[in-house]
Amino acid sequence: MLYLLSLLLITIILTNGSGDHAGHSHSDETIADCECTTGITTSELDTNCDDADFQSNLVALESYLTDNSCEQYCEDFALTEETEAAFTCYQVFSLLVQYHDYCPSGTVDEEMFHEYLEVCPDCYQNHHQYPGAVSCDADLNCTDSEHQEEDVAYVLEYCITECPDEDQGDVVSTNADTDGHDDHDEHGTCEEVWQHVEGYHRMCAHTDLSEDFDELYDQAVDAFSTTVCQDIHCNVPWEYNNTATCTSSENTKYNTLRGTYGDLVIADIVDGANQKSIITLLTTIIIIATVFV
Repeated sequence: MLYLLSLLLITIILTNGSGDHAGHSHSDETIADCECTTGITTSELDTNCDDADFQSNLVALESYLTDNSCEQYCEDFALTEETEAAFTCYQVFSLLVQYHDYCPSGTVDEEMFHEYLEVCPDCYQNHHQYPGAVSCDADLNCTDSEHQEEDVAYVLEYCITECPDEDQGDVVSTNADTDGHDDHDEHGTCEEVWQHVEGYHRMCAHTDLSEDFDELYDQAVDAFSTTVCQDIHCNVPWEYNNTATCTSSENTKYNTLRGTYGDLVIADIVDGANQKSIITLLTTIIIIATVFV
């Protein structure tokens, strides 16, 4: 029996291995363009972000980062090695940045994404544009952590099951004053505050957003799809038509590494994750079978 299971394991691995393979400050000009690292341009990105196949591939990409301990190759927002393993890890992370910015909010695992942003170099990707949405408020202060935290706390408290069109007053936050409330200007409508939260997240560099904002925003991600408010998104049109120049100074290092190791092939990452899952499953079966031999 063990011989047959082992033979089946080898057959499946060989069969899968031979398959065809298909194919912040966000305005900071010192940040490299993601596509110069991944080799995947905006027009080539899969934009069916809610599709089951897309989600399955996304899970495989996120699992790749964890399974290969990819954070080991980043330190102080820099890539610490230029090996193929290190660069492939960074390519996968850069693709997640592309999906994070080009897909609707909440598509990627925000907690994992932010953990990698704490150590790895950020990169630039044109933003998703919501049909009919207003432009994000260009006057939002990306360094005003108190108001960032208060706005996201406000929508979590007042703007999920209801969507009042008038200010609901103060909300307790991590920067509350001595009487337990924040001193803040009028919030506006729930939809306006939702747009502010979206604007902070999409326009500001990660290093400008406080840890408390990140934690509150992670809670708000699910609320984007459950809130009864309608006009909660905003667009960043002034960054939408950015054209990457992979020969520019900020892209030279990663573009050169891509020339050495090649474009990221998503199918390779996905197939590798599938093979690992199959191996894990069959190994478990073999172990269970030995118990009854």
